[in-house]
Amino acid sequence: MAVFQPADCFLLYNLTIRISIMKCFKASGILLTALALTLPLHMTAENLVPNGDFEEISGANINGWKLTTYSSANQAPAAAKDTGFTRGSISLHIKHANTELKKEDKSVVFITSEPLLNIFGGVEYELSFYAKSPIPGQRFDAVFYTNGNKKPHFYKGKTFLITDTWTKYKFPLKLMTAEDWDNRELFIRFDLPYGEVYVDEVALDGSLNPEQKALMDKKAAIEAAAPKNAFVNSGFELGWLGWGPSLYRRMGVPYAEKAVPSGIDFTTKYEGTASLRIEPNDTVASSPYPVKIGKPYTFSFYAKALPAAGDKHQVSVMVITPKWKVYNCALNVGKEIGPEWKRYSLPVTFTEPMSPFINSMYIRIDSNDNLLWIDAMQFEKGSMTDYETGVQAGILTKSETGLFSLGKPEEVELAITATGGIAKPLTVSLKAIDVYSNVLWEKTVPVAAGKDEIVKSPVTLPNTALGVVDVSLSVSYGEDFPVSVNNWRYCVIDGNEKSTRQNPLFGMENAVGRSPEWVEDFNERIANSAGAGFTRVFISSRPEDGNDPVFLENLKKQLARKKASGKSVMICIDQPKGAHIQPGFKTDEEPGETLVAKEIADFAQFAGKLAAYMADTVDYYQLLNEPNIWNARSGAKKGLRLMPPDRYARFLAAGSKAVHDAYPKAKIAANTNGIDVVYTDALFAAGAAKDIDVFSFHSYRAAPEIPQTYEDIKRLRTLVDRYAKGMPIINDEQYFGLRNKNGGGGEVDRDYFSDSELDHAGRILQNFLHHIASERVTWSVFSVGETLFKYGFGNPVYYYYSYGGYRFMSQTLFDIKASSNVEAHPSVRVFLFERGDGVKVVSVNTRMFGTKGGIRNLAVEAAFDVNGNKISTKDIPVGYLPTYMTFSKDTTGNAIVAALKRADFYGLDAPIRASFEADKGTLTMTVENCENKPVDTTINFTKMPEGWTTPSPVAVSALEGRTSRKFTFPINEIEFAWSKDYPVGYSAEVGDSIVARTVRLPSIFAAKGKITVDGDLGEWKDMPKMSVSEDNLSADFSGGKIPHAGPKDLSADASISWDDNNVYCAVQVTDDVLFSGDGDETNFWKNDSIQIYFDMQNEAGKIYDTNDAAYSIGLNKNGVPVAYLDKNPTGRYVGAANADRGVDGDVKVAYRKTDNGYVYEMAFPRAALPYLVFKDGSLFGFSILVNDNDGAGRKQGVTLGPKGTEPYNNPGIWKTVKMVEKK
Repeated sequence: MAVFQPADCFLLYNLTIRISIMKCFKASGILLTALALTLPLHMTAENLVPNGDFEEISGANINGWKLTTYSSANQAPAAAKDTGFTRGSISLHIKHANTELKKEDKSVVFITSEPLLNIFGGVEYELSFYAKSPIPGQRFDAVFYTNGNKKPHFYKGKTFLITDTWTKYKFPLKLMTAEDWDNRELFIRFDLPYGEVYVDEVALDGSLNPEQKALMDKKAAIEAAAPKNAFVNSGFELGWLGWGPSLYRRMGVPYAEKAVPSGIDFTTKYEGTASLRIEPNDTVASSPYPVKIGKPYTFSFYAKALPAAGDKHQVSVMVITPKWKVYNCALNVGKEIGPEWKRYSLPVTFTEPMSPFINSMYIRIDSNDNLLWIDAMQFEKGSMTDYETGVQAGILTKSETGLFSLGKPEEVELAITATGGIAKPLTVSLKAIDVYSNVLWEKTVPVAAGKDEIVKSPVTLPNTALGVVDVSLSVSYGEDFPVSVNNWRYCVIDGNEKSTRQNPLFGMENAVGRSPEWVEDFNERIANSAGAGFTRVFISSRPEDGNDPVFLENLKKQLARKKASGKSVMICIDQPKGAHIQPGFKTDEEPGETLVAKEIADFAQFAGKLAAYMADTVDYYQLLNEPNIWNARSGAKKGLRLMPPDRYARFLAAGSKAVHDAYPKAKIAANTNGIDVVYTDALFAAGAAKDIDVFSFHSYRAAPEIPQTYEDIKRLRTLVDRYAKGMPIINDEQYFGLRNKNGGGGEVDRDYFSDSELDHAGRILQNFLHHIASERVTWSVFSVGETLFKYGFGNPVYYYYSYGGYRFMSQTLFDIKASSNVEAHPSVRVFLFERGDGVKVVSVNTRMFGTKGGIRNLAVEAAFDVNGNKISTKDIPVGYLPTYMTFSKDTTGNAIVAALKRADFYGLDAPIRASFEADKGTLTMTVENCENKPVDTTINFTKMPEGWTTPSPVAVSALEGRTSRKFTFPINEIEFAWSKDYPVGYSAEVGDSIVARTVRLPSIFAAKGKITVDGDLGEWKDMPKMSVSEDNLSADFSGGKIPHAGPKDLSADASISWDDNNVYCAVQVTDDVLFSGDGDETNFWKNDSIQIYFDMQNEAGKIYDTNDAAYSIGLNKNGVPVAYLDKNPTGRYVGAANADRGVDGDVKVAYRKTDNGYVYEMAFPRAALPYLVFKDGSLFGFSILVNDNDGAGRKQGVTLGPKGTEPYNNPGIWKTVKMVEKK
């Protein structure tokens, strides 16, 4: 161990760590202990990120930051000025070449040039930064990153969805312990996969505020007082708490004629009141426990065993890490272990780092062909000592499921256990919370000292709220910290298990054959209680099992039970034993035709055999699992695609025929990993559609919005419909994991794992909504033990918070006849569902974890939280967990959509907003508080129209939540001209947000009128005109090759009007040469035509957003005037298969040729402009481009925007229109 030298003292002094120089010369072990204890508490609050404010620059580059070698090119100078950030003058500007996600393109990646100094393992750091984007909902990744020279390679990222307001984003992360961190070099990295973002004030803080320090002190005290034995419920007196069945039963062993559950044995025990009895061919596992690398531990237990039928008379008690490092205590029955209790021990030192996120282990016990009892388990640091359990508390219940009915109180028992009895009086504090951390009930139970090793006390569960309830049981001796804390869970449901309806849109995948029959039966019962109506069984992990008659009989028995419960059943059939074309094999050459043909024939025979045996216990036969990622993993042809689309199509054809020959009613499914549209397109092009009935996919991704699941499934739907209209699509495998609950899985470092259970539940439940909304697609949750529930661990069942939400959703979203996505607010996802009974259900949730707000001014029939509890309809909360609203049967879907778009969504982006109106020499500013709490801020004016005086800063104090306040300023009396711009820019800092906006005052005033669309402009004679000519020429689309020849060559007059149902536009064009081309609507813009643009919420973004629309107006091949939708407002579709481009039949267009040109008159109805509110005073962005082609090609047009520009994809240069009642 290194000894600090005097130079180290100066380093420590500079860090303001309060360790005296005298201590630096003490023994290194003592110094290191002091450092570990005090370092997190006394670190300086100075920013650890060099040049985090980006003010130090060299030209267009920012000092201390660089593009990585694996980055796409940044499309903008990194150093950006005048970004609206109120502190400093420079921000980091990151811009991708693409404005939408394309998987084949790399991200733009910035990273600190040098590793950060003074980073210490075991410290919880917080990375924070301000960011904004011109693209609302912009995806942006922040990463704690180390180089890969120390294993495991540590990196931890978090995806943020950036708004158009300067907002502070935070990413807390506790690093590995000092030993595990091992002086790694830490960098901060930002990844932009598409779009554009501005970043400022990047900071890394490792200091602790007083509250955090108190928490750390309390945690340290708890750890110091914790018993030496790390196990929860080590003597099994508290039932299954901390323990549960595992999925490693031997597949080829028959189920016992009379299944006897393994369980807690109160008659046979070594000490205390109970032991764990494990029946033959069962496996049991523990919860995971954290460990330290390089530290010695000892695992010990008492056990006895009796041989049973079979020949595997060896029991295995194992310590296993997430990387599948196994330390096995193998005991031969009749030799090392027999019918008498005996203690066994296994010294363990973990030498290999396990994961960037967690160093842990769990216990697994395999009984094999033996009856095994286990008791008095201990896991401790160092060498083995006498067994101690410490003092622990749990809940004992007579319920077999832990499911309790709403409104029906339940009696349970609080049990306190201690080795040798309770030495002195103690207190057990019980606190029950829901998924929102709301406290549902609390109870304090005093316990007297005594010799009894288990003490019980009755507790009544009130069961007044639906959903999963987490009960913490904290044991203390009166001090301010507990000596142990355990947790127990149960779930409150409406009705009962038998009243639950099975919903075919909701699936669960249970591992059939890998658990004892009693566990599989129990899992089926809990799945039915949640409303699962679909299941997929994956039998391809060990393909040889398909040839095993015992396995087949077990499988058929369980599938028959699933069918009997009302579920649709899918099984996946993979390659049979001995196949060479499958992933994981060494491949030195391309498989030849002889081998391919043989393997296709073998597979077909194998699939036909299974189908004949399973018969009517299976609905869907999925042929091969994820063949699109079958690549050779080693050998000379490493990386070779082993199952290209045309080859998979041949497997499908042969397998489909064999299955149908054996069982004609079977439905055949093809499958891919992910939503792989390229592979899927090629597969269908190879003729797969004729051989399959269903297309299935596994949509693994970080979160439902990363990338957007709903939109991806819509694209897949459109693709499948091209080849097989209406063919069902099913997501039969996907899950989201919870990192601290995963003991043995090797995927904890995947981006679909969460650190927070609220995040975990939100991802799962949102994913169902995305699938159901996109054409009612079924999703079968994979790995229910990681996602919804698992037998044991919670006595009798551990329910994840997601289970309560799953059940309410399955019982509410049934018989869905129609569904749609509603673009109501950029920070939220809103889906509308219509049931067969006419009831409309709306779900709403934020797109990014951590964002929350609410909805007001929305008339709904009822509102519900994620578990189905009724909540107030006046102020509906919106968070990452979905909230639901119902509307009466007589409310139309269009009315609901309109109401949602008018509703007041607050607290989701800018905390305040300002609006402006100029009239009669006065500028009125209205400042609205969008939060639900008072704010104090100052409005600073950053831009004013030319010639206007800039007002002084305006202090806004004690502005109550959800209220507004008006301020007035004198301005010069002016006549607004359509050709000029009237921008008012302001900024304000509120909490962690910096609001910087530029508002466009209207320069065009559209009068309400009564217009008939017939090409006769007589009704427009008194309407204001916008004349565009030489001062309004657009960009030159000919590149200077075809000159513009003056007003007779091209000029125009345009007018705009409105009524309660339409926006009208009239354009009279002077054009000396008319040329409409071949009438192809997709190419209107190349010829004489008019392009019309609407920004329905007047946001003036840099690029199109969800509420923008763009049309090309021209003559089709038949000479008929039509409006072609070039860019749809999200949710607006034209034509078949939800096409977002095409001729819009709802838009009326009239055309008339004149002596010197032509006239277009148009009416855009509400349906075409769904985000626009048709009323006096409404504002929207608007522009026109008149195109010109005299027969030699497109040349300069005329437009409302600045000279030399075009309005395409550039709302920032469009004009603002105000709807007015009178001219």
